[in-house]
Amino acid sequence: MIAWTKVREGDKPMVLEITPDLEEMVQSISRGGQYESESAIIREALSLLRQRDQLRRDIQEGIAELDRGERIPGEEVFRGLEEKMLRVTQGTT
Repeated sequence: MIAWTKVREGDKPMVLEITPDLEEMVQSISRGGQYESESAIIREALSLLRQRDQLRRDIQEGIAELDRGERIPGEEVFRGLEEKMLRVTQGTT
């Protein structure tokens, strides 16, 4: 078990119970030196979880738009992307 303390003064400590294999994973990542602390590892993991959840919502919304018939033909999408890429490479926006 790893105990985490909230940063704000006056908050009750938060206790997270994780399995020994997850605790070892966090410690192993920490030993690798890429993150400044175990807390930084957990913050990054939670940030990635938030991003994944947002991506899932975006995908579901896209599917719903397609189901409603709100779509753009692929040729039009690629044409727009090619035009944008051309403007970027030529230095015009």
